[in-house]
Amino acid sequence: FRDLDPENYYPTYGDASVAIDERESGGRFFFRLRVKDSILRCGGVITALDDAWVGRYVRALYGFGGELRTEEQLGVRGTVFAAQPDSAAARDEILVTGSSLYLLRHQAVVEGSVRITLETLDELSGLAVSTSALLEGTDFEVDHASGRIVLDPSRVPLAGAPQLTALGGGAARRRILVEYEYLSSGSIDEDWSVGANLRKNIGNTEIGITAVSELQGARGERETRQNYGLLATSIRSQWGESLHLRVDVARSEGQSHAGARSADGGLRFDDGPSDPPEDGVAVATELSSQLGPVALRAYGRFRQAGFSDSRTTGGERLAQVGLRSAARWARNRGWLLVDHSETRRVGDPLIVQNTAVAGAQRRFSS
Repeated sequence: FRDLDPENYYPTYGDASVAIDERESGGRFFFRLRVKDSILRCGGVITALDDAWVGRYVRALYGFGGELRTEEQLGVRGTVFAAQPDSAAARDEILVTGSSLYLLRHQAVVEGSVRITLETLDELSGLAVSTSALLEGTDFEVDHASGRIVLDPSRVPLAGAPQLTALGGGAARRRILVEYEYLSSGSIDEDWSVGANLRKNIGNTEIGITAVSELQGARGERETRQNYGLLATSIRSQWGESLHLRVDVARSEGQSHAGARSADGGLRFDDGPSDPPEDGVAVATELSSQLGPVALRAYGRFRQAGFSDSRTTGGERLAQVGLRSAARWARNRGWLLVDHSETRRVGDPLIVQNTAVAGAQRRFSS
């Protein structure tokens, strides 16, 4: 259902072709300055602040962007951007149904802005156990006018029935997270979107800081105010080969991405509460270790109802803790999971509590 304009696209791409960004400018003007491993550009900018469980900010904009890479002794890496958006940001969470065709919540999708992440969810805790970034043109195609996505069937097979005897706890559900820009029929709330991310290695620990602000009135037409703000920090620490700690903390003010969920391939969407709180805090932490044949992973998640980033839409409070272990001995394999979560949506007095305790052991013949 996609017509290729031969003036803008090659009719065919051969097996030996090289994939390049044919619309890197995103506008009429483009430049790039490279100094060693650092880059400063004006043109199409992908913010790509997505290396965190909370505090993500992913948008495709036209403006200024830069990447900083210092010498190994300093160990500093950074990303900065500043742009005047002419589109609105959206994030759709769609459960995989087994079909190749999926519909987005919005139409008039901006070309080059679609980023899709495929996640396999643990059937008991609901947390992602594996993620994979899909590549446009290889793993999926987009009809930008109608907001339709066609996935490569080989990349997204239909998840089978729950397999509680499997070491990983089964593979009952998969979902795709689609982050994209679309042309809104209404006015764009922000005049400028600016942000930065810096990372520094200190011994065996990496510390990261992210700051994002969407401003209204920065063009001088009215008083400047912040529509959306995000401040986040992350810590990654490793002790030897067996012990890893990860902590992400973020705070947001306002709402950024228009989020929606669908369980039927995009035929119907749940847009969430219409009037969520305007600010909130989110924390995600995980401690994992590998002690010989035994693997342990303790995790915790907390999110206030007003927190919002490109992965999470405000309107639901979450508190979750859990412990997963897996072990191998002789010809035996086993795992154990203990998980407890509480969720509550804005405007709903009901608190949904889920507690799961499950385990399995299998013996393999020699």
